[in-house]
Parts: sequence; C-alpha cells; structure tokens
Amino acid sequence: MKHLEKDGPDNDRMVTAAAVIMLCAICILHAAEAGHYVDFNPINGTFQNFNPVRRLLSGQIAYRDFQDYLGLGHLFAGSAATLLFGGDFRASLIAFSFLTFVGLALILFVAGYAVFHKKSTAFVLTDFVLILLITQPYLFKNVIAGTDEINNALKYALGTGNSARLVRGMILPLSCGVFCFPDKKYWRIKRYRKLIDVCCIGVAAGFSFIWSNDYGISCWLCLSIMTFVIIFSRTKKLWKALTATAVELLVSLISVFLFVEIFTLGHFPNWIRSVFGTGATRDGTTMGRKVFISMMLTSHTSC
Repeated sequence: MKHLEKDGPDNDRMVTAAAVIMLCAICILHAAEAGHYVDFNPINGTFQNFNPVRRLLSGQIAYRDFQDYLGLGHLFAGSAATLLFGGDFRASLIAFSFLTFVGLALILFVAGYAVFHKKSTAFVLTDFVLILLITQPYLFKNVIAGTDEINNALKYALGTGNSARLVRGMILPLSCGVFCFPDKKYWRIKRYRKLIDVCCIGVAAGFSFIWSNDYGISCWLCLSIMTFVIIFSRTKKLWKALTATAVELLVSLISVFLFVEIFTLGHFPNWIRSVFGTGATRDGTTMGRKVFISMMLTSHTSC
C-alpha cells in the first residue's frame, strides 16, 4: 500500500505532463493550417496583428515609436510567438492562430479544474475537447453543439478572427492560474500567508490590467471584487475585507506602473494616454459580461 501511495502522485504528474505535451502538439497542428494559404485582410484582421509585431521585432519601442491599441499582452505574446514560428508575415498568421487555440485551451482547463480540482483530469478533458473541435465529427456538429449559435461560437474559436479576441481574452485563465498552481510547499507557509496571498493577487491583477484595455481591466476589477467578497465571507469582518482589498489595489497599481515601465522602456505616460484613449471607445455593455464571467471562474478556482 505504501508503494502505491508513493507512485500515485508520480503517475498523476506523468499523466499531466503527457497531456500538456499533447495539448501543445494539438495547438501547433491546428495553427499550421493558417500558414498554408497566406491570406491578407488589411482592415481589422491579419495586418492588425502583424503591424505592431513587426515594429517590435524590428527594434522599435512600444508606445514611443508605435502603439498597439489591443494591449501589451497582444503585442508581446504575439511577437514572441511570431518570432518562434519564423518572424515574418506568414509566421504571424500561424502564431496568432496558435495563441487563439492556446487561449481556448486555457479557458477549458480552468473551467475543468474549477469542477474537478485535479490538473491531470482537467488537461485530459481539455485535450479531448480540442480534438473534437479540430475534427468536428457529425455527432459534435449536430448533437453536442445543440444550437447554431453554440456551433458558430465554437467555430469562431478555431480562427484568430477580428481583433484577436481570444488572445486578448487569454488573460482570464492566466489570472485564474494564480489560484491553480501554487506548490504544496507554498501552502505550508504560515507566517504572513494572508498578506502574501493578497499581494500575489495584486500582482496578478496588475499584470491583467496591462494585458488589454477591455478584458484585462475586467480581470483587474473582478480580482479586486473577489478579494473583498472571499475575505469577508471567510472572516465576517468588514474592516479586514476592506483592508485586504485596499492592499490588493495598492499592490496592483504599483505592479501596473512597474510592468508598463519595463515593457515600454519608461514610456508610462504614452501608454496611459493610449489605454484610456482607445479604451473609451470600447462597447461598455461587453465589459459587464466580461467582469461577470471573470468573477464566476475566479470564485470557483479560489474557493
């Protein structure tokens, strides 16, 4: 029995590692199709992704020499993936298709982990759903999808689409990851644990804010709200919840400043003008839905 107990965690880690490798392979296989026909959509499409990426890869400085109104997450994640796949326009098509599918995979994983509380199970189910999306068998199209609206939504997840929505929305599962992946050694920390928890959430919220000016700010807001709600529900003391939320907000704002200064090489004023200039033109009604979905996933992963 002792031998089986020792092997259990090792087997679980092996399953998780195999599932992660398969997930990466599925995403790369799906993305490769985007580079077969090098199409071009100059308005709100392919060049919208490649233009800021090519500027960054050529040595220009973000928010001094150019702007990316989709956010720093779109810019740096897209640039890294484009460089990985070759660094040219064709590579950008593959890169953003890859990131789109990775974003969907992360959302599926976080949802699965919120339900099953086991990483290996969540990764295996994510791989299964991704394979279904790629193959789209008759049963999936006509039975599992249920309605044309759901079927169309799933189809949109297979392509980059306009404004790289799933790349911008990737910050939702990334911000939830702060609740999913703490090591067992972390949970053994007793001294200053609550303060460390709040500060980690603040850093995650600050990183979320700079990712994009809609999804990112939604995540920043919902993390602050959930900090208050969770601490108040556990302690039943209003002053503790308010204090923790104030600390989280302070840490998040400091993190925003530091992250932007690092990624823009000191051009924080240009970034803030760009964010609130383009963010003001976003549809306010969609922000509420993003905050609601963020709060739902965050609450399940943090409890």
